[in-house]
Amino acid sequence: MTLSPPLSKGLAIALLAALLAAVYLVVVDPLLVAYRDSEESLQVLRKRLAGYQRVAAQRPQLEQALENAGSEREQEDLFLRNSSRALAAAELQAYARETVEGAEGSLVSTQPLTVEQGEEASSRVSVRVRMTGSIGALQAILHRLESGRPLVLVEDVSVNRRPQRRRPGSPGVELDWQLDVRFTLTGFIHGGSGT
Repeated sequence: MTLSPPLSKGLAIALLAALLAAVYLVVVDPLLVAYRDSEESLQVLRKRLAGYQRVAAQRPQLEQALENAGSEREQEDLFLRNSSRALAAAELQAYARETVEGAEGSLVSTQPLTVEQGEEASSRVSVRVRMTGSIGALQAILHRLESGRPLVLVEDVSVNRRPQRRRPGSPGVELDWQLDVRFTLTGFIHGGSGT
């Protein structure tokens, strides 16, 4: 079967168009889609890079702010948590009880002391502490108070020894010397609030 020349030209043009369309769909279009995807990914990465560069440029200020925040937090640990004088005294009494009992001492009493007048006194809270224990317990208590947090001062220390009977059946001497210790424990309120 032979086709007329105009029909064969039309069929040839149609086949050429189909072939070009197939090549476009199989080769060119996937390449264009991949290029567009790569371009979009590249734009996203460029935006991220610009953000990272902005943050990197702020690094010295951020490091300084972090350092300041750390030192402020460390300073906060030096003070009693409560800003009310009564609550701060109760916190100081609880801290004394925890420290004495943690070192195998025996807390006899704690008593908040009255406030003296003056600017320095407005930030100070003091508690009178009476405890009993061995010399080892006293050493451990004083060490914990000195090296612990919050920052406290131990003042007006009075140490007396008193005999204490041992339990029947325990080896050794009949008397065991215990220390009767009294001292003033002073903590500080942040900002000097005197309420």
